[in-house]
Amino acid sequence: MTQFNLIDFCLKEKPVKFGGIQKFIGTYDIWDKYCYSTLEDVPIKMKQFIFEQLKVARSGSHVSQVLSWRGDQVLKKTNCDEKLNWSLVEVPFDQSILLWHIATDLCYYTDLEKYQEIPTPDSKHNFSKLVSNYLMHILVTRPFMLPKGIGNSVFKGMPKRVFRDTCAEATKFFEKRRSIISGSNGKGRARQVLLDVNTDVDPESVIGDRSKTVLFTGCRLAKQLQSLETEEGWGNEEKWETIAKVWIEMLCYAASQCGWNEHAQHLRKGGELLTHVCLLMANFGLSEQFQIRVGGPRISIGTRG
Repeated sequence: MTQFNLIDFCLKEKPVKFGGIQKFIGTYDIWDKYCYSTLEDVPIKMKQFIFEQLKVARSGSHVSQVLSWRGDQVLKKTNCDEKLNWSLVEVPFDQSILLWHIATDLCYYTDLEKYQEIPTPDSKHNFSKLVSNYLMHILVTRPFMLPKGIGNSVFKGMPKRVFRDTCAEATKFFEKRRSIISGSNGKGRARQVLLDVNTDVDPESVIGDRSKTVLFTGCRLAKQLQSLETEEGWGNEEKWETIAKVWIEMLCYAASQCGWNEHAQHLRKGGELLTHVCLLMANFGLSEQFQIRVGGPRISIGTRG
């Protein structure tokens, strides 16, 4: 699966000018030419983790309920919606991806520095990072595979502006501190400097413009997630188990909401992870678009999307 990391993108020594960012959003293939994305294998354990999460979801809830979950169900089950004072439902889905991507990235590097140990490929830390970077890649280069409305508005509405403004804010922030974050371990120091920003006051209440507050709201969320260990007595593994489950829920939500024609287009090229997850969900009966029938055609495709 393709990986795109927003902070790494903004830390480039010669970052893309903001006008260029806007052009890139409208030109998919150019990202590969500039090497702003990487490819990672999907760990077998992560496939099993996705399978188990879907199995649990299907056994205890109605299909329509499962298809509406965007990570909020995980937070409710762990009482994190109250502990974090955070709602994934009240925030637009594309913005949720950005915010949780930033928060996950900061938590990952903070723990890397804290424990001085690289997470194993089969750890929930790694699963979280992989899905986070993958959905960012989809948001930036495959927006039409996201829930209906996001792709159609990417070129003229909020999603484009949120991504552009977040990149601009991050690049400006890092450029001012280039002397501090340059050299070896610059990526780690850049994240630490970002986390050191005072976010006690909700950035949106100060700046007002939601598209210009995502970076620091993401920092605030990262601190809240870290506080689960320092203030709530959670273990590190428990924290990452929750973060990973949030990302799997978001992945499944995006997969189920993507139109069948978008899935079909990418199947010809081997298929996006989203498409494979969508077909797995259909096998569990978790779909309003696809139905697996016994004794008839293998897949019945609806007209939605």
